Amino acid sequence: MSEFNYKDFLKKGTLIEDKMRPKDLEFEKAKEAERLENHPEKDKIKDIKAMMDRERSLKEDTDILESQFDDLYQVVRNIHHVGEFEDIKEAAEEALQRIGEEFGVNFEYGRD
Repeated sequence: MSEFNYKDFLKKGTLIEDKMRPKDLEFEKAKEAERLENHPEKDKIKDIKAMMDRERSLKEDTDILESQFDDLYQVVRNIHHVGEFEDIKEAAEEALQRIGEEFGVNFEYGRD
């Protein structure tokens, strides 16, 4: 039997799990869980995995937030382009005022 080479299964960011049949994937996950339960430092490993999961979740949340800011930026640019505003700052202020009215938030605090 040849030696396992993970590089053969990694391709442009895809993981080995993407290439496995569901039954094989389930079996591999069960084997990994069993190895973890028998490991002398299983608590430390579980803590590290939990920390990595939190980091991954935060990264996904950050990516979503960045996407939403990009969408808001595009909305402000569209308001400026379509509306009768002298500059983009006026368009942004109009957008914030309308959002504030909709959600009951006063965006005037701390602004020039």
